[in-house]
Amino acid sequence: MCQYHHSISCSGCDHAMSRRGFLKQCATAAATAGALAPIVSRADDAKPRVALVFLANSSGLEMWPYPNYDCPRRHAEILKLLKEGCPQVEFVPVVVSKPVEVEKAIALKDTVDGYLVYTVTLMWGLTGAILPIGKLGKPMCVADEYLGGSGVFLTGYSGLRRHGIPAGAVSSTRPEDLVAVARVFAGVKKPGMTPAAFAQRCEEVYRRTFPATGEMKCIEDKVTLTGIGECVERLKKSRFLIFRPKFAVQDR
Repeated sequence: MCQYHHSISCSGCDHAMSRRGFLKQCATAAATAGALAPIVSRADDAKPRVALVFLANSSGLEMWPYPNYDCPRRHAEILKLLKEGCPQVEFVPVVVSKPVEVEKAIALKDTVDGYLVYTVTLMWGLTGAILPIGKLGKPMCVADEYLGGSGVFLTGYSGLRRHGIPAGAVSSTRPEDLVAVARVFAGVKKPGMTPAAFAQRCEEVYRRTFPATGEMKCIEDKVTLTGIGECVERLKKSRFLIFRPKFAVQDR
């Protein structure tokens, strides 16, 4: 068999190849391809790792969304949502339920490429956990459980802005808005993706989820009013239960 002439074997040709030589080269090529396979696999596995920090504690009387809110269940729902919506990103969940536990999130700084802080409940003491994470200098985004962790979100994110720390922000009742912004983490390893560039990209993506600007038109909303006479009759037939707590001050 000749390496240089198609479909013929040249007797006496210096470039002729025996069947044994041909099979040997095939085996070498297969071995080389096998050696390269792990390299491709490692490249596929090199996803950006993002710490998903849940600020959550639902114990206490004055608590949003409500006392004893099922935080672990909500954590699982958010993690599942992000894993399905951002398959190119590896999320590393960590729960911070009291201020001192922010050290658990900070300890990940050398093993993650960014931070997504999700404020789940209203516990004012957890507001202080956001700034130390921002000072790590990693690409960062802050999100909230709408009408749950919104107070912590607003005060914590404002603190980042006052200190000149760039970070993305997303607050929405629509899960797809959170996923859209979280996908920005997929490019966090690209050259030039500084924390400031990341925050700007998050804002661009988030603003695209807003409704388009245009002329505002009122929608007619007719209300049928009950006549005053009927209202008085209903009031006469009504009964009122007045509840007075035991600790209330007695009238004198």
